[in-house]
Amino acid sequence: MILNYIRGVTWDLYKIFVIKEKHGFNKMGLGLFLNDKLKSNSLMIILGLPIHFVHGINSQRRRKLLDIFVRLSGCDYTNFMNILPVWI
Repeated sequence: MILNYIRGVTWDLYKIFVIKEKHGFNKMGLGLFLNDKLKSNSLMIILGLPIHFVHGINSQRRRKLLDIFVRLSGCDYTNFMNILPVWI
């Protein structure tokens, strides 16, 4: 995960400071780039952790409800997973 982030930042740096600079579209300095990354990562942590926590709790509840629904409907998981995308 960390290696993917480093690779992504490296490609972002290349894209912004080499390719866009070559064609004259770059309006961003290195300070603004780093400030933007810091703000976006901070927002991702602040908003992402509660959402991830709530999603984890809800997915456990949904899995239990899905098990109950499948058992009550009388079909197995294979048939249910084939029907589910069409149903939604």
